[in-house]
Amino acid sequence: MRVLYAYPFCGLGGVEVSVLNRIDALAAHGIEGHALFREFYGTGGASSLSGDARVTVTSDPARIRVLLRRGFDGVALFGGERVE
Repeated sequence: MRVLYAYPFCGLGGVEVSVLNRIDALAAHGIEGHALFREFYGTGGASSLSGDARVTVTSDPARIRVLLRRGFDGVALFGGERVE
């Protein structure tokens, strides 16, 4: 099973940290988690998440479509922003 969490920005605030904690908790149960953030907010997220294969940061619609085509069983949207 694969789950994607999407949130408009990543600054390593409460929501972002919660998403990463959920991904870790899912992995403990054999579920693959991934996060999509549309942009970095500040430098905390950029410095902490560089090279993390579970995290994609992009606002490019083409890259988002490629990510969604990877076949997630569930997608959770945070922040009320639609991801196309």
